[in-house]
Amino acid sequence: MINVSIFFKEIKPIDLLKKNITKLSELIFNDFNYSRIELNIVLTTDERLSEMKKEYFNLDQYTDVIAFTINDQSPSIEGELYVSIDRVRENATTFNASIDKELKRVISHGVLHLVGLDDSSSAEKKEMTKYE
Repeated sequence: MINVSIFFKEIKPIDLLKKNITKLSELIFNDFNYSRIELNIVLTTDERLSEMKKEYFNLDQYTDVIAFTINDQSPSIEGELYVSIDRVRENATTFNASIDKELKRVISHGVLHLVGLDDSSSAEKKEMTKYE
């Protein structure tokens, strides 16, 4: 069972295919042997994520996604992703990708953090990119 909820905070709602985001998340979670998933995705602004990055990670920088694992007792997981739609739009332009494709990449990246992948080292970044 997978339950994905999408929220918009400090931005106007945008048209999303929740079914595609749910399926994408489910595929990743299944690869890591999770079968009961509660996932909240909050789409918000650069400013909000920058504030969160300062508050929770003591870093003063923009980021595209922040992932919080609330409960992880395999095969169940509960988590939250905070996504900067501003970063998604800028990344899409930078990488010559559609906003939809970049949003899926960023959500995939966040889900991978929820299941325990990290991207602190170059080897970890390579592994993360492979899954994305």
